[in-house]
This record gives sequence, C-alpha cells and structure tokens, in this order.
Amino acid sequence: VLASVLNSSGTFLSESCHKSIQVCVIGTCMDVQRCGIKGRPIPFNEPECRSSLYQALYSLLSNPHPKTPAPFRHAFGIFRHGHLNDRHPRVQDVCLQGNIS
Repeated sequence: VLASVLNSSGTFLSESCHKSIQVCVIGTCMDVQRCGIKGRPIPFNEPECRSSLYQALYSLLSNPHPKTPAPFRHAFGIFRHGHLNDRHPRVQDVCLQGNIS
C-alpha cells in the first residue's frame, strides 16, 4: 500500500512527510536484515511483508521529493543484502529490481 501511495503521489507529499517515510522505511529494512531469519519482527517474518517493504524503498528511489535526495546510498546496500540473503524468490526479485535501477 505504501509503495502505491508513493508511486501515485509521492512527489506531492510534504518534504517532512517524505523524509519521515524515508527514515522509517530505511530503518525498518535495516532492522529486518539485522535480525536474520529467526528473529524477524512480526509481520516481517512473512515474505509478502518483506517484499512490500523493499517495494516501498524502491518507490522512494523512483519518486523522490524535489527537495529531498533519494536514499541511493542506503538503498544499494539494503537491496544487495536482501537479494543475497533472503531465501524467498519474490523478495529476491524485488531486491534485484532495486539494485538494477
């Protein structure tokens, strides 16, 4: 859902809202990756939720706010780690898409 909002109207959000979403999405991605397979917080033990989280990060890169730079520096490492370490094919695909872009 968040990715859809960012794709359709991300550039119309206020700068502070957009930045808050960036901080939250990047922080959550890093927390999920730090926890590993057995310690992932609910709901991120489900591949659909992890996939949606990475899709939201991809949407932040694709639809940056005009006054806030896209988080490329963090996103590259997050997508790389997700592609190499997540065992679910759908999650790996979303991460690969993020790395290619």
